[in-house]
Amino acid sequence: MGFLQWALSSVFVLGAVTWLCRSIFAHLLGRDLERYKADLTTTAAIETERLRSDLRRTAYEHEVTFERLHAERAEIVKTTHSLIVDVIFALDYLSFATADENNPTTKERLETAARVTDALHEYHTKNHIFLSLPLVGQISALIEQLQAAYVGMRVGITTHGVPGPRATPVNAPETRKRLQEAAKQLREILEKEFRSILGVTD
Repeated sequence: MGFLQWALSSVFVLGAVTWLCRSIFAHLLGRDLERYKADLTTTAAIETERLRSDLRRTAYEHEVTFERLHAERAEIVKTTHSLIVDVIFALDYLSFATADENNPTTKERLETAARVTDALHEYHTKNHIFLSLPLVGQISALIEQLQAAYVGMRVGITTHGVPGPRATPVNAPETRKRLQEAAKQLREILEKEFRSILGVTD
């Protein structure tokens, strides 16, 4: 009887100790788990905010770069338009010149026209990457026609020192009219392009 009572008491004590140990372990585990979850939530929030900040900074940098390139493109279109207008004025001045290439007035106006073509050629060569391919082709074609026409006057005028093919003199009425029409068409295209960049509708 004594042994049985001792055994039951031992079992009870052992069960109580086991339950107590399990409770303590569960409590500690639960507390660690809650702390881990809290740490994980905090870390996730920090990383999320850092990612948001990085994305905002990247988006801002892209926006600044785009705005800078947009403004630069607008300036290039504007300057190209101005140079085309100079060419139109130069061609207009030639309409008052004589057909004699040795006439001082004619020669001076031809040299002026050649200079503005040089200016357009140099600027276009450096900045055409900002323009559409069709527009680049049209401007390049006009420059080549102008260069050839100036060389056709046989007054020793060449752009960048490179003689071009023989051509009808630039102050010949039919040649001048053709070049003026091409230049004016480009002027209108560039005007529309510039308004489009500014967001101005017709």
